[in-house]
Amino acid sequence: MQKRILTHAALVCLGILGATGVAAVQAQEAMMTPAKVVFIAREDVKPGKGSVHEKVEASWVHAFTQAKTGNHYIAVTSMTGPNVALFFEIYDSLADWEKENQAIERNAALTAQIDPIAEKDGDLLKETRGSLAIFEPDLSYNYTTLPVKGTRYFVILMQRVKPGHGEQYEAVRKAILAAHQKANVQEHYAVYHVIMGAQAGTYLTFVPLKSLSELDEYAQIHGKAYHEALGKDGEKLIDEFDREGLAASEVNLYAISPKMSYAPQEWIAADSEFWAPKPKPAAKPAATKKEAAKPAAQ
Repeated sequence: MQKRILTHAALVCLGILGATGVAAVQAQEAMMTPAKVVFIAREDVKPGKGSVHEKVEASWVHAFTQAKTGNHYIAVTSMTGPNVALFFEIYDSLADWEKENQAIERNAALTAQIDPIAEKDGDLLKETRGSLAIFEPDLSYNYTTLPVKGTRYFVILMQRVKPGHGEQYEAVRKAILAAHQKANVQEHYAVYHVIMGAQAGTYLTFVPLKSLSELDEYAQIHGKAYHEALGKDGEKLIDEFDREGLAASEVNLYAISPKMSYAPQEWIAADSEFWAPKPKPAAKPAATKKEAAKPAAQ
């Protein structure tokens, strides 16, 4: 994301979030629709530094909010796999990404404010990497009907395809998509192709979740109707790809972090209790022994 570009000049691009993007309004409700271009920053957090890292990240959000910059991003933290935070910065094009980078670089007041934050941030991290990814709508399913309100997690599947097997991967994804459509599977997912910052042939599939109970129902919603829709030919395609074309695969669960996210205003308005909760009123101080004794004396 932008803050990493400005403060980590040697940042290289890595893997990506793929199912969130710019907010759209459909039927008076803000929807998550995938961004065409996503810049992803990955931060490997040192053990025991998670809570401190969250506070430092909140300082980034405060600085960008005050400056009213356009580099909105969503932060997620890992619940499985390595201890990492991922930041997904969302754009309509690479040109828009460049334009926002230049605007921040020209803002001397903002850069002066974030330079000290960057130094604190760096002390909490083992490594940082970044990547650029492009949305693949022809491989994605049900991605225009996901409300912003209530979404709390993402399952992210990373697959790396062997050289020369890109068409085989696309054939498999299209077979899976067709089966989802035919069986009317109640699920959403978006597929992204990482074009820079990761090994060639890296694809990311993002599955948003409102609750972890949806994972309990995974086998049920991908049950008989789905397998019948996929058919023997579809299953054969998948098996052949797994044997011949798949170089690596990993799936992990991430929780959205509102405190570390610089979310679009449409998202905040759509689910303010999550994205911008009101501070809880301070607890009243406990009565002293002398004050507690007064009613009894009276």
